[in-house]
Amino acid sequence: MTTNQEARQATCRTAASSALTVDGDWLAMCDANGMTTGTINERMLKYFNAALGAAWDVAAWDEVDWDGADGNHTNINEAAAAFGESNGITGPGSLFSQLGSF
Repeated sequence: MTTNQEARQATCRTAASSALTVDGDWLAMCDANGMTTGTINERMLKYFNAALGAAWDVAAWDEVDWDGADGNHTNINEAAAAFGESNGITGPGSLFSQLGSF
């Protein structure tokens, strides 16, 4: 059985053609998407904001109604939650920790 964290890491590995640690795979995926500077949290925040911004025009959910940020988060936890929601995660608990592959 694959955990949600393993599924997220597999998505990063596929996107970046990497086979590193969890952090290393996220960093490799950020590198592949042009986020090449900053700490892991800074780079993931940039990735989430970019993904949310790209999805904004076609999203079936309305992030502005949800948290008012419109894909321009300054908090990594809020960005991760919005990213989880944009990938169909709903319900109680952490929206990001419930996210598997994306």
